[in-house]
Amino acid sequence: MKSSPFSRSSLILLFSCALLLFALSVLLPAYDDSPRGDFRTRVSSYDASAIGHAAFYDMLRRLDFPVSRRLGGQSPAMGKGSLLVMIEPDGIFADDDSSELLAVPSRLVVLPKWKGVRDERRPDWISRAYPSDVREASLCCQQFADGTAEVVRTLWPATWKTNELGIVPKGGEVVQLVRSPRMRAVVGTDEGILVGETWDGMGSVWVLSDPDLLSNSGLVQGDNAFFMVRLISTIRGEGPGRLGPPVMFDEGLHGFTLPENTSIRQLFRFPYSLVVLLVCLSGALLALAGSLRFGKPQRIGSACLYGTEELIVNGARMLDYAGYQDMILRRHARMTLRAAGDALHAPSGLGDGELAVWLDRIGQARGVELSCAELLRDIERTPSGGRRDLERLFALVGNMYQWKREILHDSGTCGQTR
Repeated sequence: MKSSPFSRSSLILLFSCALLLFALSVLLPAYDDSPRGDFRTRVSSYDASAIGHAAFYDMLRRLDFPVSRRLGGQSPAMGKGSLLVMIEPDGIFADDDSSELLAVPSRLVVLPKWKGVRDERRPDWISRAYPSDVREASLCCQQFADGTAEVVRTLWPATWKTNELGIVPKGGEVVQLVRSPRMRAVVGTDEGILVGETWDGMGSVWVLSDPDLLSNSGLVQGDNAFFMVRLISTIRGEGPGRLGPPVMFDEGLHGFTLPENTSIRQLFRFPYSLVVLLVCLSGALLALAGSLRFGKPQRIGSACLYGTEELIVNGARMLDYAGYQDMILRRHARMTLRAAGDALHAPSGLGDGELAVWLDRIGQARGVELSCAELLRDIERTPSGGRRDLERLFALVGNMYQWKREILHDSGTCGQTR
């Protein structure tokens, strides 16, 4: 019969690795709460490229603003005074949520200005950026803020005619501004409004016309970071800190959604996770119970052994299992001493010590180098219990047997024992 190419330990290892990989393939997707969306093409607060807004979101979080993100499918309803930040809304994904978004009491709408081409070697970077059509910014402002607004692009002004925030922003050569008779200018010039406020039927709507002030590349320019913190604090009506109303970034407008709530994900949520845990424990106990039967069946031996030799072997195994090795060796040494005394016709009535002294006198006469009395003392002095002591005791009993062979050599009775 051809043997298996794998050992038992190898098979157990391979089976364990396969089971672990299967468990990871089920558990990792079940516990993955990251949003679903195309991170490579959408400009968002997840985007770390030059035109993205990840730095702005992280800055507010580090300053202890109560920031969060809204994904597609989540309700934008928040408490009184809360702020919904809509940075460069994408009209493709805005249609389904427009009615709910427009009902939020306080909103900040940042108009789009740039489009980027992703770097093939670094998907989180862009290889180049180019201005988007100004009509896209106008449509975005009309949809989410002011239906009569118009967006224009002009040279960056040297000074701002109106600046209620008190901090001068820094931009590039071209600035994007809003023109609207219904919008109050918070920061602006005669050419248009950079930051404006308007009202609709539900609440106040703030508009930041140029996203360069909060993009990853523009936030570090001049006092733009202070400008944006002042703007957010002014809209909330509170200073930086968690005591004020929350700030929610709307990423549903960029196509980011919650992961699908599948049956697998539901199994690993309370209270269904308790059932999964009990099933796994039951399977582990079943595997442990069946592990003793794994592999090739063992041959069943005979229940009883017959004959003198088998009887001696069984008796020796039983004594060894009981732990009587040292006692048997000491008894064997005394029997060897008595056997030698009987073979040499020692006087009757002698104790073990006296018999050993009498036999040593005969041994000296016969030229025996070993001393029976010394061997007997060493055997009695050897302690019991340790493996080293048992090995020493075995060696001493062997020497005792060798002494017996030497002293009985001339008598012709070598090897006789009782």
